[in-house]
Amino acid sequence: MNITDRRLASLVVLFSLWVSGTAFAQTTPAGNPWSHGTTLNVFSGVSSASSERGAIAGAAVGWELNRWLAVEGIGSWLDRGTGADAFAADLKAIISPVSVRGVVPFAQAGIGMYRAAFQLSRAELPDFYRSRVVAIGPGVDSITFTDPSFIVGGGANLFVTPHVAIRPDIQATIVRRDSRSYVVTTVAVHLAYHFETHQVTEGHR
Repeated sequence: MNITDRRLASLVVLFSLWVSGTAFAQTTPAGNPWSHGTTLNVFSGVSSASSERGAIAGAAVGWELNRWLAVEGIGSWLDRGTGADAFAADLKAIISPVSVRGVVPFAQAGIGMYRAAFQLSRAELPDFYRSRVVAIGPGVDSITFTDPSFIVGGGANLFVTPHVAIRPDIQATIVRRDSRSYVVTTVAVHLAYHFETHQVTEGHR
């Protein structure tokens, strides 16, 4: 892990601590429906980058800080084709300023780390990674890369009960290294549980 990786990892940790501290420091009056803003979700879908397409699966935990802002930590595994896979750890802000009868559209953005692994005897390295390979010793058949990433996207929460939502979304993960970018586009469907109660029949949450 180089200096850039360490700085980004430190930023993610510090931001997570700040969010946790803010959530615990808030005082909520009795009966406030937003006193328990934790969410859990699992998801699966497909991802595409360069000429490769594969499955994606993962899980996330989130904190709804108020009616329109949430923070979510995500871990996901991506199949990158024959002899290759990847793991992504992201921290995202989710903004959902409006809702109509249980449908809550949102925009999302964040930062993370993207780790790609390749079996050299089976996988073809994308140009983004190939140019970074200086030399490979005899008998070495695997190589990994860990880089900072930036996430943008959007979707919608579709509440089927006051606590359970189906959440389709699309996002672009922009992996950066040496002023170059590698973009992974993901389409996924999340099954989310919201510990606070959400209105599903009225015009506002």
